[in-house]
Amino acid sequence: MPEASDAPALALAQSSVLPPSEVRNRIHAQYETVITTITSHSLFPHPTLYQMWDFAKRTQYILSELDNIEAGRPVAMAAQIPDYRNNESRPDPEKAKEHMMDVYTRSLTLDMMVKKPSQVLPSMGMQRVAFGNPLKRALKGLMDEFENVEFGE
Repeated sequence: MPEASDAPALALAQSSVLPPSEVRNRIHAQYETVITTITSHSLFPHPTLYQMWDFAKRTQYILSELDNIEAGRPVAMAAQIPDYRNNESRPDPEKAKEHMMDVYTRSLTLDMMVKKPSQVLPSMGMQRVAFGNPLKRALKGLMDEFENVEFGE
């Protein structure tokens, strides 16, 4: 049974601004599928596929550190997380929420790279590549996981 002094910590843990861990775990697993699909592509390490792989890996990493950011714990590779300093040891639910939104927008970017390559890739300095149906399916699975995510205000 929790002590009365544990109440604030328990309340914070139960009132997370992040999607439930089950949802984030499914998104993480879908990222693993996307990453595996990219590296299994017959043209990998084509520069565009390599950049997509790097972008997906970094996004998956950001996702994996959201609990630590929310709780104010150190992250393993702070330099890999945009606009984050590891010297803060205070809980920061709003920063975690911002990074969850970043995970979503990065996911949208990957999806748009594949759905509208002629519009998106040149603006990012990337070459066109035939992505194929496996990557399209993997990204659809990833984006489907976000349908139940509520980002709040």
